[in-house]
Amino acid sequence: MAYQLVTVMPDMPSILEVDVSEISFNSCRKLWCEVIYQTWRGAFPEIYKYGRGESFSTNQRADMRRDQDWFGSWEFLNVCEYAGVNAENILAQFRLCMSDPEKFKGLNNATN
Repeated sequence: MAYQLVTVMPDMPSILEVDVSEISFNSCRKLWCEVIYQTWRGAFPEIYKYGRGESFSTNQRADMRRDQDWFGSWEFLNVCEYAGVNAENILAQFRLCMSDPEKFKGLNNATN
């Protein structure tokens, strides 16, 4: 079975054929795990993106705040369910990182 997705992005085809038989449970789970991972990185740019002491633009601060606010939201809970991960454990780690980001500075090298 194929579905047609209509897109308005100029650099994408106007109609994209998606064969549902090619979509696996694991590929969907990986996608949702990546959403959590990228939002985590966006929530802590001082750990993952920028060096210590670098200043952030107003837009970068707004993006960081948006990503931080996402954790604990109903959208976060849904994404965790889709990813098959424990939302409470991730939220506990998020709060720990928020309370003491210096503890997590060493993770930058391990995740890049």
